[in-house]
Amino acid sequence: MKNETVEKAIALVAFLLLWAIGPLEVGIPHWYFLIVAAFWALLSDNRKS
Repeated sequence: MKNETVEKAIALVAFLLLWAIGPLEVGIPHWYFLIVAAFWALLSDNRKS
């Protein structure tokens, strides 16, 4: 349980960094990150149950 919370916190920080820096550096559109985030959320939900 604790590890999962840490994992989510790290993922959130990494996601926010990518959101802020990624599009500037690489030119990746923001909607791409929304798709990845939604997909990751679905995967983590499937792991729980």
